[in-house]
Amino acid sequence: MPRATAFHRADVKRRQALYELSLKRDVIEKIKSALRFEGVAAANAEQLVSEIEQAFRTYNVTMLADYQENPARIITALKRGLRVAERQLEEQMQDWLKTLPESLRLELKTTGLETLPIRIKDRLAYWQAHKRAGRIGHGATALSLRQSLMSILAKDIRNQHKRDRAVATVLTAVGIEFPNEKKNRGRFTGTKRPK
Repeated sequence: MPRATAFHRADVKRRQALYELSLKRDVIEKIKSALRFEGVAAANAEQLVSEIEQAFRTYNVTMLADYQENPARIITALKRGLRVAERQLEEQMQDWLKTLPESLRLELKTTGLETLPIRIKDRLAYWQAHKRAGRIGHGATALSLRQSLMSILAKDIRNQHKRDRAVATVLTAVGIEFPNEKKNRGRFTGTKRPK
């Protein structure tokens, strides 16, 4: 099993860039053409595209949070910070704190560096008790995205098969993998649980 890695500055930049993320123009045009192909009016298509874009932002933030807030990664980051905190290296401590996700910084309540080793040990004990093996909910997140897209499109596309095809077209345009909407319909819609 691969070892967990600590947080890096690239993670922090990725986190910030994700909030400003929007779909590219060519992807939006593919989505609009797929909606027009399914019989959605042009006026409704604009509103649907903005709702779909919001659903993809939520999906991306959830996927990144699952990746970054994995308990094994948090434990690794806290162990690294504990070594720095015990040596009382203030400059390195500030750099380390900047690499942590905001939720973890709030847990540490970083007001003073004197009591930080005690708080790090406390949070380290907490996360070691809550450590889980494996990935956290990637399949569930993708299913949630498919279901939210289906509910967004349900207003304008009444036929279930056409709606499934439109969702599959949107996911393909964005580049997200999904079970085949025809062969694995139960997994695609979430009515059958994956093995």
